[in-house]
Amino acid sequence: LQVDAGRGVTNIDEIQQQNGADTARTRQSIPCEIDIAYGSEPLQKLDIYYPKDKPQDAKNGGGYPVVIDVHGGGWRGGSKNGRGWPAETLVPKGCIWTSIDYGLAPNYRIDQIVDHVRRAVAWIYKNIAEYGGDPNRIYIAGHSAGAAHVGTYAFQSHLHPADGPGIAGCILLSGTYAIDNKGQFSIQDPTSTDAYLMRVLQQSGAIVINWDSFDIAAGNSVTWVMGAGKDSSALNRVSNSASPSLISVPKALICV
Repeated sequence: LQVDAGRGVTNIDEIQQQNGADTARTRQSIPCEIDIAYGSEPLQKLDIYYPKDKPQDAKNGGGYPVVIDVHGGGWRGGSKNGRGWPAETLVPKGCIWTSIDYGLAPNYRIDQIVDHVRRAVAWIYKNIAEYGGDPNRIYIAGHSAGAAHVGTYAFQSHLHPADGPGIAGCILLSGTYAIDNKGQFSIQDPTSTDAYLMRVLQQSGAIVINWDSFDIAAGNSVTWVMGAGKDSSALNRVSNSASPSLISVPKALICV
């Protein structure tokens, strides 16, 4: 199954415009800091929405839980400027909402985009206590392309800092988790963690993208996709120490 939101939702432009307007409203109603640099590139920015009352012992387990949002957009689009509105629900309930921007294809390969996610997580882990957040209760969520990037970071421990991934868990919504330049996925060890997870995802209707059809439909070159090979796909190198995850696919919710 390949989901194309542009075809399934005929008013997607209208929805995105509304998301932008809702985010602008949220920035007026919820305490927030916008366009914080988490890296040296101009696009490496994040927003933080936080409760007005900040706990004094955030670093010692007394802080608010934190959600990092990684937007979707078909690898080529999307922006944090349309992703602030969930803060209106979460912040009053004692949660910090952060949304990030990252490099987009075709100017950035997937491994480079995942590195942006890694840098954003590292910055938030180091600094979120200043906003009242608990660095040990950071959860990262991604939708569509964002889910693919989050999964690639969360599942592959070799991408993590020496002291751990900086997240307590992840939520993956409607993502693509297994890709290669032929639209195929193969596992050498059928008993490995990634083989098990791949079977579960396939049985549950998860998307394994076929780059031949994607290339024709979107007019894209797939050369930007692969980047560093295995680092471009969430399921290519799953670690036994991967972060706890909730994965949403067409036929199921999977907890791993």
